[in-house]
Amino acid sequence: MTLSRRFASTLIVLLLITGALVIRAVGARVRLDECRDPAALKAVHLVPGTTKTMERIYQLTSRRRQWTIGGAGRGSKNDPRIGIRMVRDFELFSLWLHPKQGLVGGFIPDEEHLEWIETGAGRLAVHLEYKFSGGRQKLVAYAYIYGSEPVVSPFAAALRDSFRAVVGGTRPLTLLMTSGSVYHGQLPVMKTASLNWLAAAFERYQDVCGP
Repeated sequence: MTLSRRFASTLIVLLLITGALVIRAVGARVRLDECRDPAALKAVHLVPGTTKTMERIYQLTSRRRQWTIGGAGRGSKNDPRIGIRMVRDFELFSLWLHPKQGLVGGFIPDEEHLEWIETGAGRLAVHLEYKFSGGRQKLVAYAYIYGSEPVVSPFAAALRDSFRAVVGGTRPLTLLMTSGSVYHGQLPVMKTASLNWLAAAFERYQDVCGP
């Protein structure tokens, strides 16, 4: 590695650290929720396919997260039951670094994939994580929305937005998630159900929060 390459690598690391510190510092002061009607996001039962919901915290504030949990699907062979989550938080790092912690329990995937899906509100990046145990297969699928924009990496999005955030404020991170477990051979059906719910939840989000 040449000296210039070493310098460039060091500079990139320093910029990332600086950006992270800026994001944390700004996040501790100024909050900016651009959603037109954030209270309406509590109505997750209006997302097609949702069968039940429960609010853990009713509305996002600067000191607490908005957390809705519930279920979708009827539990039949062609309509498997899946757990659903919609979580919003201004503490981007805690929600990004541990998206499954406290939501679906301890989960170390055997396989991970990123898949882009088309929705009525645009493309959505979905993280798919699989766990295989005996005759059962578990799938956790989730997507991030930073502000009102779907993103692959919340950290990268917040880093790009850090200097604007110094003046305008930190945007909340929204996590849409599904989880479920099925017997061998039913995984494709559960994957379809999970992607369908995430797409519908994203469309609902954009309908409520979009411009």
